[in-house]
Amino acid sequence: MANDNFKFSLRSIVEKNKLNGTNFLDWERNIRIILRSEGREDALATPIPMVIETSSDEEKVNIIWLENEVLPVTCLMLSAMEPELQKRFLNSDAYTIISELKTLFQDQAMIERYETHKAILDRKLVKGKPMSPHVISLTGLFKWMENLGTPYD
Repeated sequence: MANDNFKFSLRSIVEKNKLNGTNFLDWERNIRIILRSEGREDALATPIPMVIETSSDEEKVNIIWLENEVLPVTCLMLSAMEPELQKRFLNSDAYTIISELKTLFQDQAMIERYETHKAILDRKLVKGKPMSPHVISLTGLFKWMENLGTPYD
């Protein structure tokens, strides 16, 4: 029961901050946090294959199973969007939705990458201050750049 309350409180984050076209990066981060807590983040990286005439019965069963596994993630994503975006993606799966949204909002991501890169370059260790907050801050920025698709080596 406590786990269900935790899921509900996390999900309320995206219910309050629905995707509206100007907040994609924040929305995506929140969706990923929720999915990670539920062990379902892989749904965003898993394309669902098409059933074709030559698909074996085993392949068909696996595709149906995958569709059922991804359905709650897709529904969460749709419920966390403004109605206009919901209509656009109503018949899509989670992988397709996130892929198309990234394309649609790539300018926002480009600006975010620039600002994050600038923040990394502007970070300086202040003499006499502890090192650990500085390292934690930089680590967070590097991780965010990785999430934006531009990891540092």
